Amino acid sequence: MPKVSFFDLDHTLIANDCDVSWKEFLIEEGIAPANAMELSRKFFDQYIAGVRIGEDFLKFQLEEFIGKTEAEMKPFTEKHCHKKVLPRVMHDARAVLNDRLQTDRVVCLLTASQAPIVAPIAKVLGIEHVCPNRLEIKNGVFTGNIEDPFSGGEGKVFYAQEFCKKHGAKLEEAEYFGDSYSDRFILDAVGVPVAVNPGEALLTIAKRKGWRVVQWS
Repeated sequence: MPKVSFFDLDHTLIANDCDVSWKEFLIEEGIAPANAMELSRKFFDQYIAGVRIGEDFLKFQLEEFIGKTEAEMKPFTEKHCHKKVLPRVMHDARAVLNDRLQTDRVVCLLTASQAPIVAPIAKVLGIEHVCPNRLEIKNGVFTGNIEDPFSGGEGKVFYAQEFCKKHGAKLEEAEYFGDSYSDRFILDAVGVPVAVNPGEALLTIAKRKGWRVVQWS
């Protein structure tokens, strides 16, 4: 039995992408311009295709954080959570998550989404441990940069290794649930890889490597 259970967030626990819904939310709140959604979907399509996240995406995605304090952004991230995310929690995912939370396994949300956006979601889902993208803060305000390494793609392996070491486990003693082609690195690194609702590219790898494949609704 795995000692550690890692869960991806977007399109794994929730039928949603937080990068996209965050911009959608900001537009609805009158904070971001209406044409932001077109660029947001473009970046999302690139991510799904396995394109490495670049500086242009980070500048776009974190624009509204720049110069703001954590306290100033908290009302918005909490409202986004309740309005855009919680209604899209997958029933099957919730059941599996609750099962893991009721055991002695250590449960961790391992996601490439931004820490302030993820924090209220993890709290409502009952997940204590989170490894997200952490945003740089200087002089008490967000700079618009993230702390290295990026917690997506191969970066997830780094954070998972560090997390397991901290909790007295090895990656071989961990399971990971994820949906994205970019999750192929962490799925290949853990002892129990589970591809959730995988696209064609990830499904091909999963079949070749004999990973478990599940369909959550």
